Amino acid sequence: MMNFRALLDQLSTAVMLFDMHGRFTYLNQTAESALRTTSKVLLGQRYSYFIASDSLPLRELLKTLKDNGSFAQDDLRLELLNGRNIIANFTGHWIHLDKPYLMVEWQDRQSIKRY
Repeated sequence: MMNFRALLDQLSTAVMLFDMHGRFTYLNQTAESALRTTSKVLLGQRYSYFIASDSLPLRELLKTLKDNGSFAQDDLRLELLNGRNIIANFTGHWIHLDKPYLMVEWQDRQSIKRY
């Protein structure tokens, strides 16, 4: 059986999974590096523990997600509560494993603008 976590950790695409309550359930190594944190810090925490709520157009993203089953947001600027800011093109969609999860991804670190 293939170890899918090991496979996801080899991607240059950052991948995060959230449960239905907005809690972090998975970050691959690229996401950890881009966010400058670890899964140990974020797993089980709500997104607002690490992402400034006012920097996330949550209502708009959730409406698009509900209407289309996915979202794509170019040049989304996220203010992180560790003092970092990220601007990237984000996509998200529902995946169904043992239960539904929101998978959010963005391209590799070279395409992420940090300031």
